[in-house]
Amino acid sequence: MAGFRKQAPQKQFVKMGFYGAQGSGKTLTAMMLAEALASLAGKRVALIDTEGGTEFYRMRVPERAIHPEPFDFDPCDSGDPRSLTEALQAVRSIDTKVYGVLMVDSISHLWEAAMNAYSGKLTSIGTIPIPGWNKIKRPYKELIKLCLDLPLHWLACGRQGLVFDEDEKTGELKAVGTKMKAEGETPNEPDFLFHMDPIRNPDGTSTICAFGEKDRLGVFRGKTFPNPTFETICKPILPYLGGTHASAPSTDETAVLDADRLEAERMAKERESTKLRDDKLANFAACRTLAEADKVGASITAQLKKRMVNEHVVELREAFHATRLRVGGSAAEQME
Repeated sequence: MAGFRKQAPQKQFVKMGFYGAQGSGKTLTAMMLAEALASLAGKRVALIDTEGGTEFYRMRVPERAIHPEPFDFDPCDSGDPRSLTEALQAVRSIDTKVYGVLMVDSISHLWEAAMNAYSGKLTSIGTIPIPGWNKIKRPYKELIKLCLDLPLHWLACGRQGLVFDEDEKTGELKAVGTKMKAEGETPNEPDFLFHMDPIRNPDGTSTICAFGEKDRLGVFRGKTFPNPTFETICKPILPYLGGTHASAPSTDETAVLDADRLEAERMAKERESTKLRDDKLANFAACRTLAEADKVGASITAQLKKRMVNEHVVELREAFHATRLRVGGSAAEQME
């Protein structure tokens, strides 16, 4: 039964997202965090790489100022790295005894794969109809839920998209901001979301910066972290992680649960309503005078009606009129 109680922290793992334009440093930053988190867990990093560019991170590159040594990770063994179904299969089968971190780069490609897989009818203007979006989102949302529920750290990288709004004067659309290029709810899923945006320095170089956009802990939002590292944007989270990992039911599971509960409540109310109706009908049948009929009618209060279904209330109203006629009353008189 639902209620409220004090509860220990239910977040045992870091669930974090990064998005930015090309060259913003999201992949390198996520790689460094994944490596450190996996080392702490004594496990390995699993990688779903739709970009194909992380192979360079497997190499030793002395010229790479940050982390010249090769990263150690296991890429998804997939025939098509941008296949949503293959990504789903890989995540479903991941061995959490071996892997402590799952990194997805880029989540944007997997959302595109979900949309490209749609083969249903289009609208008259060539767009996907609203019912079609439910079919598109289902496997993608399953992937996101798996990543959130798995007992391991999850780091997701996404490409940058634009947010448009209509100009009040001209009516034209104009870019008013940026967002992660993915299904609309995706940025809300991880506990932490950073916008990667390099800042150009006077000497022509650039500094990779992570701007905290979403932060359930309350220590990153609205702050900029130059050259983000495990020490600056990941280590502060660790002391607040709990010893257990809770997973929420899926939308479909919740819908089934709610439907079952509502049906159970409806049936319980109908059973109670049937008993109340039968009792009052028996009372009306026993009436021999107008006073007795009025007394039974007065006992059918507003509070009692709330416990009954509408059909049974109507039956009692009709029974009241019929009883008054039977014992000598007027059909024009109404039950309160």
